Amino acid sequence: MLMNAIAKSARVGVAAAIFGLLGACANPSDVAGVPENISYNWHVRPILSENCFKCHGPDAEGREASLRLDSAEFAFNRLEGPRERYAIVPGDPDSGELIWRINAPNQDDVMPPVRTYKSLTDREKAILRQWIADSAEYQRHWAFLPLEDVPAPRTGFDDRAVNGIDPYIFAGLEREGMTPAPEADRTDNALGTAFMGLTLGCARCHDHRYDPISQREYYELGAFFNSNDEPGHYAPGYSGIRAGPTLPWPSDEQRVDIDAAAALVAEREAAYGSALADATAATEATVGGLLAGDGLPALDTLRVSLERGLAAHYAFETATPAELTDLRAPPAAAAADYADRIHVQSARSAAVGVRDRRGTPGGGTRSARAGPLQRR
Repeated sequence: MLMNAIAKSARVGVAAAIFGLLGACANPSDVAGVPENISYNWHVRPILSENCFKCHGPDAEGREASLRLDSAEFAFNRLEGPRERYAIVPGDPDSGELIWRINAPNQDDVMPPVRTYKSLTDREKAILRQWIADSAEYQRHWAFLPLEDVPAPRTGFDDRAVNGIDPYIFAGLEREGMTPAPEADRTDNALGTAFMGLTLGCARCHDHRYDPISQREYYELGAFFNSNDEPGHYAPGYSGIRAGPTLPWPSDEQRVDIDAAAALVAEREAAYGSALADATAATEATVGGLLAGDGLPALDTLRVSLERGLAAHYAFETATPAELTDLRAPPAAAAADYADRIHVQSARSAAVGVRDRRGTPGGGTRSARAGPLQRR
């Protein structure tokens, strides 16, 4: 055991000495491609997410050594163990374990572990060192930060840009020595991918292991959209379901056509309304004049029939609910005639009832006669 301890001490001492040499050579200014201003979201997070978050990120089940590097709330905490150690010491990269680990020459100490088949480039190591030297400022995921007005980059393909996103795509192509391809069809993406740059679906069954989305937040977002109909799944104007929320986004040419169509519809609706009002007034005047005229036998018959037989009036072909129209009492002659008819029907019904109670010869009973309102 003593020999093992001596060997381990010697190994640590040699590693520290080599690390000191490596640290001296790892000056960010000596490495090509290191930006002057380091942004956590733009430069640091991609490195940590690709190489570190699997074991030291949001996923509690896969986390090792109780170390989280995805948030300042945890990354600056003291590490476990009897000796006072920290993964990141803001402003002092050489005092933290992170810089030592990514540069460690011993395979037992280097991070990421050899078994992961991952390793950091000199540029990535220099970015992490410079970020910690600049106080290791963390940022919330960019999807949760307020939008800033950033001028679009200028490229040699600006004349081919048709929207505000093209300049950024062209800039990336230009950096890679590539040229834009012909305009392709736009594809539909889910909310998280298209607008937030997140793979939200991974948090359906557990807290997201690489993006800052908990399982609870996934279902909170789902609850927000749960009552909305899915756009694209229903045929507009046919199913009775309004798909939404949607945002019309016509081009300038389409906007001109839409405005012209709307003006034409308004013009024709006004003409229809005016014609309908004129026709209604003319019809009412004609019918009223006919009913008020004298000397026409047909009109007299119609007027008497209305006075005697009309009990209620229901308006058809209208959206207004029908109501019982108040009518004046029928004339005395009509009332007397109606009473006589009721008396005759009652007498007939009584006679039929007497015959039915007597029965038929042979002991059977005859079926009931037709009622007073049925034809005998």
